Amino acid sequence: MKKLFASTALAVLAVLGPLSAARADVIDFNGLAGNPVPGGDVAKGLYTRFVDPLKLQGYTFSSIKPYDSWQYIGGDLNALIFCRGYADRCAANGTDYLLGTTMMEIRRTDGAVFSLNGFDLGNYYDSGDGAAPAQQSYRIRAWLAGGGTVERTLTLDAVPNALTTTDFNHFAFDDLGAITAFDIEQAGTRDFAGMVLDNLDVGAAAVNAVPEPASLALVGLGLAGLVGRRRSRRA
Repeated sequence: MKKLFASTALAVLAVLGPLSAARADVIDFNGLAGNPVPGGDVAKGLYTRFVDPLKLQGYTFSSIKPYDSWQYIGGDLNALIFCRGYADRCAANGTDYLLGTTMMEIRRTDGAVFSLNGFDLGNYYDSGDGAAPAQQSYRIRAWLAGGGTVERTLTLDAVPNALTTTDFNHFAFDDLGAITAFDIEQAGTRDFAGMVLDNLDVGAAAVNAVPEPASLALVGLGLAGLVGRRRSRRA
């Protein structure tokens, strides 16, 4: 009986092996603000600025509008300096993060398919006076590897920036397991406030996330064959 169970398990794993979860990586930008990064100009201890797209951990980050390829890796100190006395209006979360403009595109540098599992997102600047409100909607659009796109609206909470972890909102995705690229854009027209991105959770594309009918049929046939073999030995 033990041999039967072992053989059955091996047969199932042989078919369902590719269904195992893909390994994920979190790009957190930590330790990069104010330090040398390929393609970046450094303001010592403050920020690192990129005129060309940022390439990091196998991914390319491009700001698209209103200023092409305008990006910074900053942190709490960057917020304190550049808000010039209005630190409570700039986003921070106690770590380094990527600051972009009102639209950012992200893809694998090698063009490979990947999965998007989630990220932390926020407005870089909110005034609280209506010109740059704390709550802002974003649109995310992902290009599916099999063709077509997925779009959805992401709405931040109404908590104003205050140099705390509440300045960022976390968003998770369970249907973007095989994409070629995605972009994030501030929705509507409004005063420039920029966007901040952190803890980007990405990984290898999920393979056969749902068992195909043919695969399930093979599992069934394999189990039936093993059971039949066991019965024939008893006869």
